[in-house]
Amino acid sequence: MLESERSTLAARQLELIAALTADAAVPENFEPSRVRLAAEMLFNKRRRGVQKSWPKLCEALGAQFPVEFQAFSAEVPSPAETPLADGALFAEFLLRRETLPDAGRIELALYRAQTGARVQWMFLVEAKRWFVAVRLLRVRGFRIP
Repeated sequence: MLESERSTLAARQLELIAALTADAAVPENFEPSRVRLAAEMLFNKRRRGVQKSWPKLCEALGAQFPVEFQAFSAEVPSPAETPLADGALFAEFLLRRETLPDAGRIELALYRAQTGARVQWMFLVEAKRWFVAVRLLRVRGFRIP
């Protein structure tokens, strides 16, 4: 394959990825209905992965979960490497928007303690108290009255 053919192929692949993940225009010579169906299936797979990895957050959001996740995926079209990491990005997105419920704040603090600094503080807005996650041998969480 010539270098110009490789460049053309790479550009077409990027167009297809954008159409599948970022709601971009469907590249020519692709059937739009099939690309949209594939994009919807990929979105649903991503959403289910976050639901399984962050169950308390998703449960706390209730009926708002699909709405909030749609807004998140519009801002962050490509999923992270794992559903757990994607859920962390979703939780951070909600935290920035000040819509992260306490259950999500607890899960996020535990995740941060597991993957980053050993001690994480998170204020629980609904409970009006602090939550501390500490990584010793395992991650533990404590509510401070």
